[in-house]
Amino acid sequence: MVPESSEVASPVEAPGVQQAKTRKRFKLRLPWRRSLTWAKTQVDLARIYVAMRRLRLARLAVARKDWSEAARRWQQVLVTELGRVSSEAYAGLIRALRNCGSVAEAEIALREARERFPRDFRILAEQAILENFAQLPRARRAAFSEPIRTQVEIIVCVYNAFDETRACLEALAARTPDGQLLTLVDDASHPEVRDFLKGFVAQAPGRRLLINEVNQGYTRSANRGLKAARADWALLLNSDTLVTEGWLRGLLECAASESSIRAVGPLSNAATFQSLPWADGIFEKGRMPDAETLESVAARVREVSSAAFPKVPLLNGFCIMLHKPTLDKVGYLDQTKFPRGYGEENDLCLRFLVCDHKLAIADNVFVYHARSASFGSDVRKELTANAVETLKRLWPGYSYNYISEVVQEIPALQQIRDAFTA
Repeated sequence: MVPESSEVASPVEAPGVQQAKTRKRFKLRLPWRRSLTWAKTQVDLARIYVAMRRLRLARLAVARKDWSEAARRWQQVLVTELGRVSSEAYAGLIRALRNCGSVAEAEIALREARERFPRDFRILAEQAILENFAQLPRARRAAFSEPIRTQVEIIVCVYNAFDETRACLEALAARTPDGQLLTLVDDASHPEVRDFLKGFVAQAPGRRLLINEVNQGYTRSANRGLKAARADWALLLNSDTLVTEGWLRGLLECAASESSIRAVGPLSNAATFQSLPWADGIFEKGRMPDAETLESVAARVREVSSAAFPKVPLLNGFCIMLHKPTLDKVGYLDQTKFPRGYGEENDLCLRFLVCDHKLAIADNVFVYHARSASFGSDVRKELTANAVETLKRLWPGYSYNYISEVVQEIPALQQIRDAFTA
């Protein structure tokens, strides 16, 4: 018999069959989603690979000093917009352009870089150095024949090292024009050193002695002298130096050459990038040079120098002349972060640059530096290492190697080096 209704009952699906179909629908979607994530990852990895390859090629071009190629490569690196290399890329591009002679393009890149990285060390360094490439070193300047009317207060911080200190002060007395001021800061030296200092300041007017009964460290002692300075220019001079004939006149000539110059330093035998490598080999290590040898070196420097007064991003603190009103505004040496010295002058110089003040080398002046007479070489190395770490925290991108390389490229300084190697 045929049933009254033609409807046929659907078979009831088992629970396992329904779950299998549900999983199948999801499986159709998951591979697509996973493929999209995988594709994005591959694209990101490819971009990173391209960026790192471009960065490597740019650095290789710099190492070869192929500046045209370096400029092209750094421009490619900037296109990647990877923040971690952008400041390096800007600095590299500016450096390459100035070495190619494209100073106008370098200035454009510098303006953009300063807006993006106002406190980056490499950008500040390029800002200071770029001006030296705007024109070749000028013809030799006329000798500074007028009497010195600008008063300078020379500040010497002393901590023992009796022989070096005595030689330093005797050279100052013999080779510094009359009418200048001298402040000695005794940082708790031995009695024989203090007695000598007392006798020295009593020999002439304009000299005074400030005494720390308890050792305060170099930076605090230097700040004490700087804050007490009465002249428009304050000059910090290490106690292990020997000045040469006409040294102060040359520094003042450099300072007067441009109104925006607010700090000046000389050339030396041992002053990092202000050093003349050939000069250090003339002097016997561990022994202060005789006056004749010293003056012959200074005379040779004056002979070959064009007195171009190149601008630099840093000045070595062994002998640095600072504009006192500017120092009052910018701030003194950071005695908290650099209590024992080393690095404190670098921090100060960078603060000058941020405020658009210029630093210059009096490339016609030579001052001898014995190095670390108060501390010794081992302590000096430790202080230097600590200072570098602090400076890296304060100034992103800080690199002594970078400064050493770019300062070597300054035409005026290269001219002096070439004169001695020709």
